[in-house]
Amino acid sequence: MSEAICGDPTVAYRCIEAELRGADFGDARLASRLVRVGGMLARSPGCGLPDCIGDDSQLECTYRFLSNSRVTPDRMLEPHERQTYQRIATRSEALAVHDTTELEFGGEREGLGPLSRGTRRGFFMHVTLAVAADASRQALGVVTHRFWVRSDKPRRKLKDRRLNGQASSRRPNRESSRWAEQVEQVEARKPPGLSLIHVGDRETDAFEMLEAVHSLRFVLRANHDRRVFDEGESTHLREACERADVSTTFEVDLSPRKARKQPGAAKSFPARQARVALVAVRGLSVSIREPYKRNGQQLQVNVVHARETDPPDGAEPVDWLLYTSEPIDTPTQLQRVIDIYRARWVVEEFFKALKTGCDVQSLQLETYEALRNAVALHLPIAWQILLLRSVAREHPHGPAHQVLTSTQLDVLRTFSRRPLSAHPSVYEAMLAIAMLGGYLITKATRPPGWITLGRGMQRLMDYEQGWTAALSAAKPPEKVPLEH
Repeated sequence: MSEAICGDPTVAYRCIEAELRGADFGDARLASRLVRVGGMLARSPGCGLPDCIGDDSQLECTYRFLSNSRVTPDRMLEPHERQTYQRIATRSEALAVHDTTELEFGGEREGLGPLSRGTRRGFFMHVTLAVAADASRQALGVVTHRFWVRSDKPRRKLKDRRLNGQASSRRPNRESSRWAEQVEQVEARKPPGLSLIHVGDRETDAFEMLEAVHSLRFVLRANHDRRVFDEGESTHLREACERADVSTTFEVDLSPRKARKQPGAAKSFPARQARVALVAVRGLSVSIREPYKRNGQQLQVNVVHARETDPPDGAEPVDWLLYTSEPIDTPTQLQRVIDIYRARWVVEEFFKALKTGCDVQSLQLETYEALRNAVALHLPIAWQILLLRSVAREHPHGPAHQVLTSTQLDVLRTFSRRPLSAHPSVYEAMLAIAMLGGYLITKATRPPGWITLGRGMQRLMDYEQGWTAALSAAKPPEKVPLEH
């Protein structure tokens, strides 16, 4: 796996076992079981454990493995995370994209907690995904992770009143601390000499997070209109940005977006149509003072403000306020900061690969620990599905043998509804896989989605197993020399 990435921008889908080999559980049998189960899940992503495993005795062994107290996400993912750092090391720099998602599970399960809306139950996952800093924006793998369950108990109050910001900041084990703690974790684990740029959305806008990244490289989206010092004068962040001169304008391609279901997210992320937005960009440097303290610490940060100049009627204009350590002296540098922030969408695609391509929220395990371990086991698989689709988009004319085995290509030639050429491209092979999953090609068809690709890959792997078994059965038995 790692050799394929280091030597070429593409990688074969089939090598998930290499991403899991070398885990230390203190028991070689558990390490072997991890590789075996991971390989079976990768061959049928989104298919469910009973269909993936097949054999009843092996299925029971898999359930016991996922519920074993020595099996934890940290131990399971250590080989994948180590190899991710190795992939980063082959590049001059990379992005460490931080984000949180929630995983919902229906029915009565032991150990789950409330999610952010209604009566839904599940748990949360915070991931740092390494992404190439070049124009390919290729996902390099997960570098660290965190799972937790939110308590059913209401948030503590002081004298029957909700804690204010200062009192809340002193609470131990706050969820918001995960951002800064995960940055520190990534920096502590990375090998010497690696250059990472930490990237985060609006939820990273906390002074604690700015303290954690201040001596590092970062691009973080601002959420609060903070009090800042601009050229020694106290003002608000947006007012300081409005006073700065526009340094450049350029066009930004905006992808379509569905409305979020959560009440808070629905307001922050309204639905929109795909469009090209013309944005005016300003750059300035401000000083931010530690909140709740009259003589608190001050942090000097660069700020990039990009705002759409002429949005369509009724559309929410693009309006990005970004804190950054990167230089902002020229239009090229300003545009680069915005391009780095826009790479954050890769982690959203990763979550889609996990939830839709791997369908982890359909797992029928009964406890939080088993569900958490099963989701963790799917993280390298989701990364591979994302990589397969991104390679098809970024390198559509590359040779298909860089992402598929010769046997898989032979299977596609036999079963695809459209004949493959003698030397198919990556994009041609991806379409053939998607058609196995029910994809229909018309003049107005969109590129294949996660469900279709996952289903098609599952069928390709199933066909490959039958193909390999048939070839083995057709071989004549080896002749054993007679003993004299």
